[in-house]
Amino acid sequence: MSKIIRNLTILTVAVLLSSCSLLDERPTTSLSETAVFKTEEGLESLITGCYQAFREKYLWCGQLYEFLQEASLLVHWKGDRTTENFQQCLDMTFYSTNTVNQEAFKDLYAAINRCNNILTNIGDSPVSEDFKNEIKGEARFLRAVLYFNAVRMWGDLPLVLSSPRNLEEANIPRSSYLDVYRQILEDLDYAETNMRDFDRQVEATGERGRACKWAASSYKALVYLQIASILYSPDDQPFRDRPDFKNCGVEDEKAAWTKALECAEKVIEKGPYRLADNYCDLFKWETTADHLLRERIFALNSSNLKGYSSYCQYTLPNYPAGTAQVSAKASNYGRTRPERWVFQTWASRYGGMLGSGRGDGLTGVFVSCGDPRFDASYIHTSYYNQNKQANVKIYPSSGCVSGIVAGSDQDKFAPYFKKYLHPAYNANNGEADFYMMRFAELYLIAAEAAASLSTSVGDSFWNKALQYVEVIHARARKSVAEGREEALFPSWEDKVFSSKEELVSAIFWERLFEMSGEGHEFFDMRRRGAQWVIDNITRPFNEFLQKEEQGPNIKSPVEGTGYWQTSYFGRVFPTDVESVRKSLLLAFPDQEIRTNAAIDYKDQNPYIIR
Repeated sequence: MSKIIRNLTILTVAVLLSSCSLLDERPTTSLSETAVFKTEEGLESLITGCYQAFREKYLWCGQLYEFLQEASLLVHWKGDRTTENFQQCLDMTFYSTNTVNQEAFKDLYAAINRCNNILTNIGDSPVSEDFKNEIKGEARFLRAVLYFNAVRMWGDLPLVLSSPRNLEEANIPRSSYLDVYRQILEDLDYAETNMRDFDRQVEATGERGRACKWAASSYKALVYLQIASILYSPDDQPFRDRPDFKNCGVEDEKAAWTKALECAEKVIEKGPYRLADNYCDLFKWETTADHLLRERIFALNSSNLKGYSSYCQYTLPNYPAGTAQVSAKASNYGRTRPERWVFQTWASRYGGMLGSGRGDGLTGVFVSCGDPRFDASYIHTSYYNQNKQANVKIYPSSGCVSGIVAGSDQDKFAPYFKKYLHPAYNANNGEADFYMMRFAELYLIAAEAAASLSTSVGDSFWNKALQYVEVIHARARKSVAEGREEALFPSWEDKVFSSKEELVSAIFWERLFEMSGEGHEFFDMRRRGAQWVIDNITRPFNEFLQKEEQGPNIKSPVEGTGYWQTSYFGRVFPTDVESVRKSLLLAFPDQEIRTNAAIDYKDQNPYIIR
């Protein structure tokens, strides 16, 4: 755990943790410890530093976003890669020595330590108790979000709740994931009570984009959704301790779904948020108003917090129209791409059109979708390359569907994400914000919880789930250019679900469509355990990969079929519980095991590959 004590805050000087040998030696001001904690302005600076910590190189705005996405099997990686990291993505996990795995762990704990630094030292501050409680509430909210992401990645964790003063205090054993969830909920309860409400946050900071107490309420809904999902299939989970959340006040699966629904409905009915009128408005980044929509619950605001925003470069094509990238080449462009399976599934469900008269002779390729969110989310078919001053054909255009090989075909084999296209993007970073949570997700949480509480087709919970999804669908259908008629899709008006399992699976896909490319894929596909992954991800994905569309004249490893997507190296994804269970958690980082005296190799996660 000695590695966690670094990067305390951009406004905190080295004397705060002078006993730590790995403290970041790059403070940007000379404020003393006393000055930082003495004034309201100093405390605000410390909280700003906590938000900044979310944007480190190996967290959401950098490589953690990229690698978790690909490990979901719902997002692709550019090119025909054989690197170790990519191979581990195809195993849907990362091994203990994986660089991204280890660096993300360190950056997460560095961010947690920034929160702990405030909570440890704020008691003696001379500012008013009310102001201190607001700051403590916000620090505990951010700490809860960090631990929630960490526990979903690694399971059992060292539960560090104060800023360590020496290396001995930094050597902490792993606590059961059950205790981590209890702490997350305790932090969110405190935050819900003590954080500023929406108007007070605007008054205090002049910002409408910063999280308020309703963000804590929203995350409680998501945490209970996660707990309920685990209890849905306790025997398919990867943990050493059997799931039992009575320590969190949750008696059983039904109680967890009930709490998730109640928390979500509280925010929907009483909170300060509202859906943007047009889905496309969520991904405009040109004006100040674009960054301040009421749909934002918690967003990493790149226009105010400079730092890594690699998701811009990783998801966009080279020289895309509408940006400042005209001459300088982005070497890492398009590394994170929408999976063709997701593209085809989305198009097939909502009014997609099959290509006809194709030069490649393929007849089963959807080339469009009737859902307005689709074109707001993806760059597909072609895009204008400002450097070449020409349109470049990409998937699913004719000639861009066959096997993926090195070279220029890396540009063509899959669509690109569109959400992070920013006018100032110039081959490095853009100023597109990153949504950690937005209001639409609360409707989808409520829908899934209600569907899971249903006991028969058409009962009150069943209908409530449909109603919440319809709110999202109605906004999507209206998200068309001014002067155009409302779209016909998405709609479930003619859809008949015959079972709760079918409805829940459909809501999962709705989460994927609504929030495509926003970083939820890795967590959502794992929540309900190994058998759910098999039924909804690996088995149907294997079936898709055997279709002719995935690469004519490419030999398949599956006897009796003739097609396989070459970028997967002939891989058949596992369809047995034991194999899939190995991928539900990341391996606990080797570096932490070696440097933390309270953790041994016997403490490694069960079922882990290595």
